[in-house]
Amino acid sequence: MRRPSNWRLLFCLSVALLLHNCALAQHFDIFIASRDDGHLSTVGGASIFAGTLPATHVDGQGGVHYWTTNPGFASFNPQFLPDGYDPLPPNSDLSFSILSFSIGGPQSANLWHWDGMDIGGEGMSVDDVEFTPVDSGTAFRVFRGPIHSQFLLSGIADGSDSDQPGFVIGPTSGGGGMHIHPGYEVFGSGATPPDQGVYLVSIGLRMENLEDSEPIYLLLRTNEVEQATADAARLWANDATFATELLAGDFNFDGVVNLADYTVWRDGLGGNYDLNDYQTWRENFGSTGASASPQAVIPARVPEPSSLVTLLVCGLFGGVTMTRWRSGVR
Repeated sequence: MRRPSNWRLLFCLSVALLLHNCALAQHFDIFIASRDDGHLSTVGGASIFAGTLPATHVDGQGGVHYWTTNPGFASFNPQFLPDGYDPLPPNSDLSFSILSFSIGGPQSANLWHWDGMDIGGEGMSVDDVEFTPVDSGTAFRVFRGPIHSQFLLSGIADGSDSDQPGFVIGPTSGGGGMHIHPGYEVFGSGATPPDQGVYLVSIGLRMENLEDSEPIYLLLRTNEVEQATADAARLWANDATFATELLAGDFNFDGVVNLADYTVWRDGLGGNYDLNDYQTWRENFGSTGASASPQAVIPARVPEPSSLVTLLVCGLFGGVTMTRWRSGVR
């Protein structure tokens, strides 16, 4: 009996992996919990998160927009919470505000922009990064629901030096769980498109009966900007005065990178962690506190439901293919 080709399985797994990786690139979560000192907090103190703004689109009123649904906010799995953290309170609303902040100088703004240009022409580096407050006519906002929903009048940053109020992003469940992706948008005035480059904004989170979170900083690059530019922006932001340092590889956040962190990585592999996180742990093994070099913190990658469904369907299809081969059916 001639052995049939197993191309269907290989093809389906390849497509699933591609779609899975696309979902990971476009959707990630900022994990939050309650610190023992009563503050709402990102788990581990991470403060810098990066996302991508897809291509511009024009609405029916002639406005030009970049918008995205990353990042989301999710409660950290109570089974993996490190010491010093508690689950979020149940049935509690998560709200936010947009904060004005300074970058190593007297000027403050609630929205900053860098054009992403290689100034010296010698390859992109941290030295090329130069954020300035946005010009009038460009703004950033957080929204829920359709683009023209009622929430668009709040949660807007315009480059001024004032904090801006937001709204309720969503509630926790009866068990303290949460997973929600609001929309983020950079838009121009009328038909004037926003500038390409990297945008920097700060968000503060609030929840009843908890102290406000430390500022969270979002770096959002437009899709015309290369990855090297985004990497330079992250490295720059990590060295800025507003950045929070996190010990690379310290997955249980106890101030040292050791075998206990490997256990956390192993138990979270495929969910909160991947193979890149293992390499980070290995390279920083033995580091303690300030001895480890700071790095921009990229949130743990979490598959979205659509990618999980794709993997499941392809797995079933592949299983049928293998069954047909084993039974001799072609």
